[in-house]
Amino acid sequence: MRTTAVIPLLQEATVETFDEEGYLWFNRDVAALGEAHTDDSLGRQHFEIFGRLEHRYQLLTQCLDQVAKVRDTKLALLHERSPGSGGRLEAATTTFCGHKAELMKVVGDDRLPVPYDLISYNVYDPDLDAVFEENSTSLFLDMGAGLRREYRSNVVNAEIAMLPSTDILCFGDAMPFDDDTFDGVACLAVLEHVPEPFVVAEELVRVVKPGGRVVVDWPFLQPVHGYPDHYFNATEQGARLAFEKLRDVDHVDSWVTPCLHPVFALRWFLDEWRNRLPEEERQCFMDLSVADILSQSELSLGDEPWARALSAKRQPTISAGTRLYVTKKS
Repeated sequence: MRTTAVIPLLQEATVETFDEEGYLWFNRDVAALGEAHTDDSLGRQHFEIFGRLEHRYQLLTQCLDQVAKVRDTKLALLHERSPGSGGRLEAATTTFCGHKAELMKVVGDDRLPVPYDLISYNVYDPDLDAVFEENSTSLFLDMGAGLRREYRSNVVNAEIAMLPSTDILCFGDAMPFDDDTFDGVACLAVLEHVPEPFVVAEELVRVVKPGGRVVVDWPFLQPVHGYPDHYFNATEQGARLAFEKLRDVDHVDSWVTPCLHPVFALRWFLDEWRNRLPEEERQCFMDLSVADILSQSELSLGDEPWARALSAKRQPTISAGTRLYVTKKS
């Protein structure tokens, strides 16, 4: 019986564990300062002054060689499960902090890899963690994985950018896998970032085995965020529709997980608003109580200084909606 290998990739930097290369790789904003500095200890200096207080993370460079070995074994298993993918994939070699990594990318797709610095490094919720842990002989797909804090031997991480946890470089609307390849598929907080989410939904269902499950987190009330773009939030009905209309879908269950609870929407919107105000209006905003807000109408609240100070450029990221005037071509 095969056991699941779980390799840590990220950790909070501490005085005892600090690693210059790993810190600069993960903290791209700090690395960018290197263009104006020649000091080899730039990362250490930033960590001592700011990083410790900000609880900054770093890449575990000492684990990268182990990840490379597990990736080779995992990709060999993938080719057994999906022999047709061999003709659709080619090698994509890169290095992370001097450690060689052999990824795979879709043949002939010049869009790949997509370079980006806004690294997503979310964790799985306990339910998904348990599924991966308890099914060590199964093979799962994580479509749009971002940078995973832990690298798992039974989860194929598909992304559009080269990251230390990435296995396959591909876009979700044209996956290089055979039909019925994976025992289960996860696509978490991804579909709002793709221009054709209904097409991606069809692909997710195509590559999972009959009887297998596709787990999707599709945001609804969230500010504009993420990379490279943010297109479509969805109501529960809209998210269900994307899958219920597909021929191969038996049924769709839906619920709000703890990580999608309304308190996340409330906290996120307030945080976005606060951070985009000038200092004086920011303090006024922070002094408000819930009662202060609910005691006035929306239009009167719009006349408050902390509301008027939110620039027109910033408003679309947290607006209640957008009005469109669409003119048909003559």
